[in-house]
Amino acid sequence: MRLDKEALFAQLGYQPHPAQWEVHRSKAPRRVLACGCRFGKSLAAAAEGIAAAMQPRPRSMGWVVAPTFELCDKVYREIVILVAEHLRHRIVALKEHEIRAS
Repeated sequence: MRLDKEALFAQLGYQPHPAQWEVHRSKAPRRVLACGCRFGKSLAAAAEGIAAAMQPRPRSMGWVVAPTFELCDKVYREIVILVAEHLRHRIVALKEHEIRAS
């Protein structure tokens, strides 16, 4: 059983543009984006992270990894915002200050 990314993204209110869909549909284990600013790399990474976490499996753990803390934090904040707004019923624990800081 696989997760339907289109349905998940619709539930999150995320509408990827065609180039982002190329990334989301890729089967590659690692994807590197060399794009300009305002492409939506952080949002696409956040959506991919949520999709990976929502895959049907007994257990799941994820990491947000980037060259700097600021870049990691940017993606993490996007994840927190999307999950807190659209998947609140799936959250086991989230500190309220993490939502407000985002």
